[in-house]
Amino acid sequence: MDQEFIYVTNYIKTIKIPFHQIEKMRIKPLIKLSLGRIKLRHKGYFGSTIYFLCDEARYVLLEEKVREISN
Repeated sequence: MDQEFIYVTNYIKTIKIPFHQIEKMRIKPLIKLSLGRIKLRHKGYFGSTIYFLCDEARYVLLEEKVREISN
């Protein structure tokens, strides 16, 4: 993540998604990490819903950035 984009990779291909393309975000706590879900406004290279593993602190940073951009 940087000031304008979130970077998503499947270890073969890396794409960048502008924050304004993120429609919704959710998190589901697991044992040590959390399962995050990003719903995009438009279908992208990896589809319109992207799942990822993260810790809660990084998810909160991402969520704050998305809120900042959308306001």
